Amino acid sequence: MTNRLKILVSVLILTASVATTYMNSLYGVFVFDDIPVILSNASITGHLPMPIDSRLLCNLSFKSNILIFGTSRFPFHAVNIFIHILASIFLFLTIKTTLDLRRGIAPNLSDRLIIAFSAALIWGAHPLTTQSVTYICQRYESMAGMFLLASLYFFARSLQTHSRTRLNANLSLLACLLGMSCKEVMITAPAIILLYDYTFSGDSFRIMWQKRKYYYLCLILLTAGLLLLW
Repeated sequence: MTNRLKILVSVLILTASVATTYMNSLYGVFVFDDIPVILSNASITGHLPMPIDSRLLCNLSFKSNILIFGTSRFPFHAVNIFIHILASIFLFLTIKTTLDLRRGIAPNLSDRLIIAFSAALIWGAHPLTTQSVTYICQRYESMAGMFLLASLYFFARSLQTHSRTRLNANLSLLACLLGMSCKEVMITAPAIILLYDYTFSGDSFRIMWQKRKYYYLCLILLTAGLLLLW
């Protein structure tokens, strides 16, 4: 079995496992903040303009749910589960890429895949993530988390010398931008990426800045933009 096929099989098993774990939540009712945030929010259910703020993208996803499927609960929960599946996949890929960067931890590819898959599966199916998946308006949290993991994954890919560094760095910035339009908690993303860079690249802060100053300047601008939207 080729390396790409092993990764694909791991992703498919992870997807099926997480989907099965949360399948029984598809018909859960609207509760608590779901009502004022979604059902009673005229900018989502009606024709009022959508406010341009730090939760715009997630609000647009709620509005899309309403426009296409009405207030049916099934599609809302299906989208939440799909977001959580994507987050689990990005976690798997991030851990696998990190282990590729530091092969001394697990020199064998099969070992790296097993470690990454096991960690992502435990996180994806763990009861502690239940609220972010089954509580509809917690999509703010899960969607921001998914984009944070995506940003971290593409950044990790940009550190690999054989990868398309500029493309992956740009994809990391794009994912960070999208996450910052989901929830304010994404303001932690630049610090997380900085610490990840320092821990796994092997570079000092000075060398990190010299190599990737344009990337970090863009992160600073994204953070400033998020602060202006608060």
